[in-house]
Amino acid sequence: MEQYIFAPTACKAGLEEELAAALEKRMEIFSRASLPGMWKKTDAMNRYAARGSGRKGILRKTLPWVLILAGLFLAIPGLMEPKELRTPLIAGAFFMLLGVSSLLRRRPARRKGSFRQAAAGMLQNTAALATMSVQVVFDGGGMKVITQDGERSVSYAEMEMLIETPQLYLLTYGGKATLLQKKDLTGDAEAFVGFLSAHALSVYQTEDQ
Repeated sequence: MEQYIFAPTACKAGLEEELAAALEKRMEIFSRASLPGMWKKTDAMNRYAARGSGRKGILRKTLPWVLILAGLFLAIPGLMEPKELRTPLIAGAFFMLLGVSSLLRRRPARRKGSFRQAAAGMLQNTAALATMSVQVVFDGGGMKVITQDGERSVSYAEMEMLIETPQLYLLTYGGKATLLQKKDLTGDAEAFVGFLSAHALSVYQTEDQ
């Protein structure tokens, strides 16, 4: 039986930017699936902005505000009825973050905002791995997380997506996430991604991959 085994270790310092990019990518994918029409217009504006220096300058100034206004338009009804309008609320928050990040594009340290904060928290949680014995195994049935306290399994049907960065894998499922480092994998990283794709799991890469 084909298997890919990780022996997770604590994440080193300096991975916040990569993980923040993965978290941002996940939110973008969710938003694109929820609001394809809005993203079609946004992509068209971005393509238009890439052509011609004069138009590019104008759109660079206006596009962030368009995104922020679109985010407010979607988020405000969601705040009023959070249970019924959860998707517009999440999408609205994402568009506002996208607009703000565009305004702060010249300040890389703050570019990902809340995504960086979430990434820092996730990385900090991996410190406990220094004193634990954990094994993560991927085989034909899905993922098994094996610890001294027992075993937990996640089938491929439960998995949402895998996002790959230069040094990390972020696997999401059922509102949870498993963070894995490529260096902790026993086996070939490229073959591992192909193995997951063969089990109908969507695999995405960040822009710096």
